[in-house]
Amino acid sequence: MDIDILQRRLADLTADPGRGLIGCNLPYGVRINADVRRLAAEVADAARRRPGWRIVLVKAQATAPVPSLPLATLLRTKSGGIPIEMLVSA
Repeated sequence: MDIDILQRRLADLTADPGRGLIGCNLPYGVRINADVRRLAAEVADAARRRPGWRIVLVKAQATAPVPSLPLATLLRTKSGGIPIEMLVSA
């Protein structure tokens, strides 16, 4: 099995009909200045271009769910005292 790890902007991911994993740690806490809704929309768009891929997100529990992505909560915990959750696609 080959494993390639890439770090890049979600918007730069090309379409891929194969299988893989997209992991994203959405901004929360002191990093909240980012546009979380825009980033969540980029994750959903990247998932549409890679339908066989699984998605894993870490986000603050208080933020809205990612639109257009059926995600299940895998883990709830705290990071630096901030309640967060890890979500995964089926």
